[in-house]
Amino acid sequence: MHSFQATQNTTLKKAFSINYPFLNEIQIANLLKNKDIKVNGKRYKDNILLNPLDNVQVYFYFEKYLSGIISIIYKDDNVVVVNKPQKIESVSDDENKITVLSYLKTKFKYVSAVHRLDLNTSGLNIFALNEKTQNELLTGFKNHSIIKTYCALVYSRNPIIRKIYTTYYCHNYNWYY
Repeated sequence: MHSFQATQNTTLKKAFSINYPFLNEIQIANLLKNKDIKVNGKRYKDNILLNPLDNVQVYFYFEKYLSGIISIIYKDDNVVVVNKPQKIESVSDDENKITVLSYLKTKFKYVSAVHRLDLNTSGLNIFALNEKTQNELLTGFKNHSIIKTYCALVYSRNPIIRKIYTTYYCHNYNWYY
């Protein structure tokens, strides 16, 4: 079970799209249809209006769902590398929030994030499986001895926009292009 508290007047479906952006409309509709949602202790199957401070409980195995979209690319005794999809946070201070880290905590005895990717960014995310590796990786990121590579894919159907653009990136006054 997972829960969240409504922060504004909104519909149940809208609150779900905000709190669980990785769920699509059909999945949210199925949660309602199966009465897998409680608001203030009462089960609902309709898209009701939520008020601020309403408590919403969700009876759904997110871990089972996430195992289909978060794939483990590499694992050894020290690290696990996962392919983080968009719309799921790497880590969060909120323990009730569904994140890649919370998913991995269901799979491993010890797991710690050493970096994060933004919510709307997909890509490889590295997690340490022991304290020694965690400290070594954190030091590597801090000292910039670990090099991150970003690749942006842009697609346009507009033939006028189909041009090659060169972008420049500046970090600590070192220019890259």
